Amino acid sequence: MGGMLALPPGHGPQQVGCTDVMVGHTPQGLFLRLFYPCLARAGAVQPLWIPRPQYCGGLADVTLGHRWCSALLSIAFGSCRVPVSWNEPLKPCSTGYPLIIFSHGLGTFRTLYSSICTELASWGFVVAALEHRDGSAATTYSCTAGAGTEEWIPFQRLPQGQKEFYFRNKQVHHRAQECMRALRLFQGIADGRTDPSILHQGWDLSVLKDNLDVTKVAVMGHSFGGVTAVLALVKEPSFRCAVALDAWMFPLENLLYPEVTKPVLFINTETFQTPESVAKMKRLSSRNSQTRIVTVLGTVHEDQTDFAFLPGKLFSLIFGKRGTLDPHRALAITSRAALAFLQRHLDIQVKELEKRASGQAFELILSPRSKEAVPEFPLSPPKKKDVSLEEIQKKLEAAEERRKSHEAEVLKQLAEKREHEKEVLQKAIEENNNFSKMAEEKLTHKMEANKENREAQMAAKLERLREKDKHVEEVRKNKEGKDPGEAETD
Repeated sequence: MGGMLALPPGHGPQQVGCTDVMVGHTPQGLFLRLFYPCLARAGAVQPLWIPRPQYCGGLADVTLGHRWCSALLSIAFGSCRVPVSWNEPLKPCSTGYPLIIFSHGLGTFRTLYSSICTELASWGFVVAALEHRDGSAATTYSCTAGAGTEEWIPFQRLPQGQKEFYFRNKQVHHRAQECMRALRLFQGIADGRTDPSILHQGWDLSVLKDNLDVTKVAVMGHSFGGVTAVLALVKEPSFRCAVALDAWMFPLENLLYPEVTKPVLFINTETFQTPESVAKMKRLSSRNSQTRIVTVLGTVHEDQTDFAFLPGKLFSLIFGKRGTLDPHRALAITSRAALAFLQRHLDIQVKELEKRASGQAFELILSPRSKEAVPEFPLSPPKKKDVSLEEIQKKLEAAEERRKSHEAEVLKQLAEKREHEKEVLQKAIEENNNFSKMAEEKLTHKMEANKENREAQMAAKLERLREKDKHVEEVRKNKEGKDPGEAETD
């Protein structure tokens, strides 16, 4: 794909196209990237992953903390492309494609989830990836009416002195409203009311009219977008379920938890979630027996974004330690779990998915909990095996050995860490002493040089004074020796 990033294509049976849609000339309008099954043609253009240079500036400011790094990001990512067809025709679907509204995370934007959106579209979904205008995107823009000038909206940091919950809670409600407005846009299209996109991409939204099933709609998002999806599910009756990727549950007020009665699939990474956040998810799980919480081991928070496909060293430089699970495998697990969940709760059939062992496995994981379920053949309860005291003692000893081994390993790591810190401190002290010594030597040398210069200048001045006195004495003597002769002549 060029550049430093190679995004994977979709693995479903459909070719995937995409286009950008902007509705309205104010920040209260909508801006999104649409992924859809398409009729791909040979030589189709692939869109840039980072669509404008300004997005590199926003990413540099939010992710690296230095806006001047935008030039480096432009060099690294400027030529990276998404493996989909740009503005290609929609593939007709007599039954209508199900719809997913996707919400991005904090400090990102609409194109940074192209891999998961492409994968879902390849299995027969239309995916609308929003770019939020609440100040949570790395940057975004709107186009004014008339002149058509662009008004850029920068990332908004937490104002000084303001509590983060109230600030983020206001943003998450704004985001949920944008998800609902996006749904209204597609519902209007299905009813024959088309708001034209002001970007003039040459892709007519009206082609969706007879090819979209707006009775089968889900909302999905990552991190801040994950909790946005949960809130949108509460606010909008037409959303039938939600998929929350590593949801940041912090901004959601406690009063809303009893209102989440529809199914949610939480797909978490191994390192991001806190016990408090998981407890909040479990509260939702208790409200609906169809809600599920899945943790993908060996993954980190960024593995659910396109950044997962960066080279290892570049990923570590920007985000720190990466996950141990291969990013392609992580994407496959996430997408298969989401597809199985959506298939169940949107009442759709994905035949190609059903044939896969992975799809069947997730169907098993996501099957409803039923108190009335009974086995097909009644089985007698298994006989309990008698355990002797000797075996219990052996198990206890083995457990104690494992505990001691683990404790020893932890102590060893702590000792190594302390030793490393000691070495670093000692090195810093030595460098400081060396610097002080060098500075002192330079100062002493400079003072000695200044002293020598002063002494040389004083010696030169004294020499000039002696020569001047000598000259004056010679003049005086010459004058005294000359005066008697002049007197005789007179």
